[in-house]
Amino acid sequence: MKEFFTSTLVSSIWGTRVLATLSILLVGLVAYRYWANRITPEKIAAGKVLFEHEWTENDPLSPSGDGLGPVYNDVSCVACHFQGGTGGAGPNTKNVHKFTVLPTLERTTVHRGVIHKDATSDSLKEDIEQVKDLYPVIPGQTRTEGCYTITDPPLTPVMSTSINTPALFGLGLIEQIPSYSIALHGSSKTFSNVADEFRGKFNTKGIGRLKMAGSTVGKFGWQGEFGTIEDFVAEACAVELGLSVPGRKQDNPQEFSEDRNAKYDLSRKQLHELVCFVKSLPRPVQVIPADADEKRRVLHGEDVFAKVGCADCHVPDMGGVEGIYSDFHLYKLSSPEADAYDPIAQNRNIQFPLGETEPNEWKTPPLWGVADSAPYFHDGSADNLETAINMHHGDAEYSRRMYRDVSQEDQQALIAFLKSLRAPNIE
Repeated sequence: MKEFFTSTLVSSIWGTRVLATLSILLVGLVAYRYWANRITPEKIAAGKVLFEHEWTENDPLSPSGDGLGPVYNDVSCVACHFQGGTGGAGPNTKNVHKFTVLPTLERTTVHRGVIHKDATSDSLKEDIEQVKDLYPVIPGQTRTEGCYTITDPPLTPVMSTSINTPALFGLGLIEQIPSYSIALHGSSKTFSNVADEFRGKFNTKGIGRLKMAGSTVGKFGWQGEFGTIEDFVAEACAVELGLSVPGRKQDNPQEFSEDRNAKYDLSRKQLHELVCFVKSLPRPVQVIPADADEKRRVLHGEDVFAKVGCADCHVPDMGGVEGIYSDFHLYKLSSPEADAYDPIAQNRNIQFPLGETEPNEWKTPPLWGVADSAPYFHDGSADNLETAINMHHGDAEYSRRMYRDVSQEDQQALIAFLKSLRAPNIE
């Protein structure tokens, strides 16, 4: 019996020591990760240098890679992100040509990529026809349904669109918005619509849907492709500049796929510094006019914004972040005329995997700073705010009609309110 108690005591002591050691290691790991990932003025300054640096082939800032390219869209981050200050939106001249290869019954994966504007050699330059050669037209198929024989039209699987440069102001705050806050808002909209229908009030309000990026809601990118700023920045480095970074290698020229064998052009430390700079960019601000009449018009415009249903999707406050005006859900805003030629709606052979974003689904963009981020829409096709509102079809048709039904005075007040949402003064 004595030996049993002695053995038990020794085991208990050793078990306690093991647990204590593991606890110390865990606390140390958490402390190290916090220390390594913290944002400091030194990291922000180093990241700003990288953001503004004009990259070249075999650039001296690349530790082991080939620098700029071999295919790219511009030579620096600030070359596209500059409206309203460093980190702002870009004009249509900086748009990116993005493509989506539609899935079919035989090929169930979705392939997305970019047609790069430039290359380090003329022989490496890209165009949309090269993508179409890789994914040729699929002939129409004939099938029988009951007494009818139906022939589907030929399917061109490659869809392309122009993508406008988004502003980066306030991204650090957006990253802090909990996914559950965004999800709860979506659920509340669903219940509200159901309640309206029970009361006999039928409308065309779109509910939208969440886009997940890993374990979090996709809050970055026009289609919510990225859940973290690091993923968003890594993709931009690799695709826009041709800089391979940890997590995303540069693209193979004319193959429209990631070059897994490329060496890193930025180290993990450099990528972290660049992310720190982007996270440090200040949030946009609302500038209320000093003139009493103009102030009243802006405040009235904010009421009209809510009255016509804009605030249903462009939610003023989300997850503790005030004045953001987004719900980070995906919506379809295409017109009935555009839908009539939509290959996804017209061709039964297209089957999108669960959770994949369709080419005509777009994340609600935050409206803070909207006065300084023209042009508008994902493709920059709206030159001004009024045009942008009138292009809200599909899931936003209800708000579009409500806006058109109010008085011209109310419409102008709403525009005045939007023009009060300004980029931060960071110069």
